[in-house]
Amino acid sequence: MQTCKKNSIFTNVALTPEGDIWWEGMTKEQPAELIDWTGQKWTPGCGRKAAHPNSRYTTPASQCPVIDPDWANPNGVPVSAIIFGGRRNSLIPLVTEAFTWQHGVFMGSIISSELTAAAEGTVGDVRRDPFAMLPFCGYNMGDYFGHWNDFRRFLGYNSPKIFYVNWFRRDEKGDFIWPGFGENSRVLKWICKRIGRNPTGKSIRTPIGHVPTLGGIDLGGLDVSLETMRKLLHVDVDEWLKEIPAIRRYYQQFGDKVPAALQDELVQLEERLHELEEEPPTTNAKLLSWVNDMRTLCGPSKVHWCSGTEDEYDEMCELLVQSGSFLKLNEKLRPRSYLCRSDPKDVARVESCTFICSNLKEDAGPTNNWCDPTEMKDKLMKLFKGCMKGRT
Repeated sequence: MQTCKKNSIFTNVALTPEGDIWWEGMTKEQPAELIDWTGQKWTPGCGRKAAHPNSRYTTPASQCPVIDPDWANPNGVPVSAIIFGGRRNSLIPLVTEAFTWQHGVFMGSIISSELTAAAEGTVGDVRRDPFAMLPFCGYNMGDYFGHWNDFRRFLGYNSPKIFYVNWFRRDEKGDFIWPGFGENSRVLKWICKRIGRNPTGKSIRTPIGHVPTLGGIDLGGLDVSLETMRKLLHVDVDEWLKEIPAIRRYYQQFGDKVPAALQDELVQLEERLHELEEEPPTTNAKLLSWVNDMRTLCGPSKVHWCSGTEDEYDEMCELLVQSGSFLKLNEKLRPRSYLCRSDPKDVARVESCTFICSNLKEDAGPTNNWCDPTEMKDKLMKLFKGCMKGRT
């Protein structure tokens, strides 16, 4: 907003009585009266938008107070990240990091936005704009995809990481849930922390890419709750599975020009959405076999592999805070600490339900309950059968 304070041209926004400009979302409170973008008098209750949904402004980049001094360096600058963006009311998280360069190219090829009043088509319909280049690409877009994918051969390990942002997620009332504008720099901060071979930005792996943990985005001084962040970063598997056929139909228009690598990415995305869990962090055949046996026995919807990382610990603690199981203590008095309260009826083991299952009863001693191990295993297997259905 500091950038466009002067030397700017605004198109199809509202005009204030003082001769300034305004559009929906620019301030928390609406002005009492305006002249709307069509030149008519406007008030908050008139039932019309004051600014056109696709209004714009043009302003010199040099006026941006935080622009990099090298932004116009004739010798160029290193590129460490490439950021694509779409405009979706749901589906796309606030920010997603691609797994690989090829996956990033796939993300760029399927960029989508829900149509505004100024675009051709029906408002709310989804329009694909690959790499935000659809109006400017003068040759077959399938070939363009291939040129992007081929860059990796020349860039090697210096390939920039690729990210996909969506500032436009809405809540149930249709309001934007991310404040946007200058607060987008908080997402850029996380992106910068994800750059390099040893990223420090906290993330979790999802079927569509890496997204920040609930505490991964710096929210200092910002009135945005963790519950709001959960909505902003949520990956709705069912919604994504519905998106797969639409992407497939979209690719079909380019015929065999679509690189096989991107077709493979689409197949892999669908597989990850069905699996809905990360790759096992081990190749130990006996451990993998045991986990598969337990999966068959207990029938969970998903298996989560505990990695023991700091990121995982923080994520689990934040989820426990959200569920009410944990209460976060004062960060200044007790950093990174929590209070956990047990159910008053479940604060210790129940002696009558505790058994020693040794082969010989006398080995359990006179102070313990004993049960035959075969009998107990049969009993427990029946209890465990399907016990994790619908759970992780």
